[in-house]
Amino acid sequence: MASEEKVEELRAICEDCLGTPIDELVSNPDWGKLNFNGARGSLERIFGMLKDLLALPVDILPDQVIGPILDQLRAIHNTIKQIRSFDIATGDAAQIRNGVVDSLRLQADDLFMATHAFIPYLAHQKGDAQKNINELTSATNDAKKVLADAQSEAEAKKEEIGKIVVAAREASASAGVAQFTADFSEEADALEKSADKWLWATVAFSVAVLAVATYFLNSRPAPESEGWFGVTWFITAKLVIFALLFSAAVWCGGVYKALKHQAAVNRHRATSIKTFRAIVEAAGDDATRDAVLLETTRAIFAQVPTGYLGKGAAGGGSDPLKVIEVAKQASKA
Repeated sequence: MASEEKVEELRAICEDCLGTPIDELVSNPDWGKLNFNGARGSLERIFGMLKDLLALPVDILPDQVIGPILDQLRAIHNTIKQIRSFDIATGDAAQIRNGVVDSLRLQADDLFMATHAFIPYLAHQKGDAQKNINELTSATNDAKKVLADAQSEAEAKKEEIGKIVVAAREASASAGVAQFTADFSEEADALEKSADKWLWATVAFSVAVLAVATYFLNSRPAPESEGWFGVTWFITAKLVIFALLFSAAVWCGGVYKALKHQAAVNRHRATSIKTFRAIVEAAGDDATRDAVLLETTRAIFAQVPTGYLGKGAAGGGSDPLKVIEVAKQASKA
């Protein structure tokens, strides 16, 4: 290891040289137009190496290494002192300035050659390299932790968003079920009101038929004096009147039954839709849910025998839900 005296001298020279900023060394108002700007690059290189020597543990170097470095530092120290004491009134100032610039260039190269092989070693011994590695490792670990936290938060947000979507979907489904139920119920109410009007019309025409029939039974027969034609005309007029009133009563009754049938069908659909969602949600896997959905839809929207119309009068033709089955099979294929 280097002797304490040499280490102290090295540090003292470095501190003294660095005591004067580079800007003050290259320019001075007392020098007029003369300056040492040509030596700025050399001074910057030298000051950088001086700072490294101050910061690094040079005391671990042997005297054989410290000696040449000290020689170069002494030469640089003398040159910097020469700049500090530079006076344009002494001799050829410009020539002195040029000599100092050239000297600093050579001294910067010599100091580099004397220290370049040892500064990396000293930096490693100081622990800067290991410190940087540790800091980089720590930063990497921190980054991984931040990324993991971000992923966890994203997963949590994803689950939360999923719950919000499900809740919104359920709310939308509930609103849709309520709306459809209300629509069918309103339609059933309107049809029943209309059916009541036609029921009263049927009753009225039935009463009229009964009254006319009673009147005809109690009325006098056609006089024989009018002849065969008169008797035929008399009887035909009664039959036409009776037939018209009876047909009107039957027609009003048919309209009443049709309206009551439609009202019952809409009431059935309104009631079915109320339980539709509960039935679908009760299914387990998707395949079962699809089957339940199809059968429940068929039960709701297929023609329902209400008893108001005769067999086969409720509507025929192909089942429209077959279109759903065909589309489903096509999508699977």
